Amino acid sequence: MKRFPRKLPVLILWVICLVATGSCNHRDLCYDHSHWVDLRVCFDWTGVEEADRPATMMVKMFPCHGGEPRTYEIADYGGVFIRIPADDYDCVAYGGDYRLLKEQGNTYDEFCVTTSEESMETTFTRIAPSAPRPQGTEDQPIKGLPGKTCSASLTSIHISAASNQTVTLSPTPATADYTVSIKNAENVSDKLEYYAVLSGIAESHSPSLKSPSGRPVSVPLDLGIAGSTELGGKITVFGHCPTKGSPSRHILTIYTSNKYYYNYDVTDQIHGSADPRHVEIIIDGIKLPPYGGTGLNPDVRDWSDVLDRNISMN
Repeated sequence: MKRFPRKLPVLILWVICLVATGSCNHRDLCYDHSHWVDLRVCFDWTGVEEADRPATMMVKMFPCHGGEPRTYEIADYGGVFIRIPADDYDCVAYGGDYRLLKEQGNTYDEFCVTTSEESMETTFTRIAPSAPRPQGTEDQPIKGLPGKTCSASLTSIHISAASNQTVTLSPTPATADYTVSIKNAENVSDKLEYYAVLSGIAESHSPSLKSPSGRPVSVPLDLGIAGSTELGGKITVFGHCPTKGSPSRHILTIYTSNKYYYNYDVTDQIHGSADPRHVEIIIDGIKLPPYGGTGLNPDVRDWSDVLDRNISMN
């Protein structure tokens, strides 16, 4: 019987390994999406006050060469490892009250955070859904308030197959605080409710642009009694005038639960604020309707603005 040399199986195995090895030499591991690596993500919070830092941050990695973004929620800001394919990425991160925030856009440039749209019926549930809107703002949707939000972004992050790679994100505030004070008000009554809507506010924030974005919208504002002759309220928004080169007009409309309303053009106060992150709007002097026993019944009369026409809306 013919016998094969003992070394022949070893030789065959060596040839197979050589062919297999040669067939893999052309692959670039840096762009091999099957090659996952550990990437350490850190945060530099120098730009955000400690009280305004969210409990967690959403980090979205957008592949520069196309494909769906990868999302990671990070709670440990000292440095967390995430698993990600080696590739080049653009990155955004944002944090805040995720019950209020909504994501829009599926690319780095288009991505933004916004809030849900509210109906007049929801916004004016205690007053009346038929409450009038100032001229020129009728088409602006009413959007919910975002609460304190911050964001960060980085571009062209090269993640190779090497180990010990770190990305550091530096969040900054994405929202601004607006305080409204109505001073020297006549007929302030705890029998009535007071409400306001502010127009020309940005509907979203773009982390890549680090600025307000989207279309102008209106936002609601609860007004509380701050004294015998004063009303006040505070809101957090994404900022104002999202359309570059076309400044928005800002109208503060004050409503009462017995169906009176007042329009005030506060554009100059908003645009002229020394600190766009902390805007103060002051209305000095307003004659509110006296409480006449109609209370919260909005069907007693039609809406009226006859009590105050000191501010021109032309």
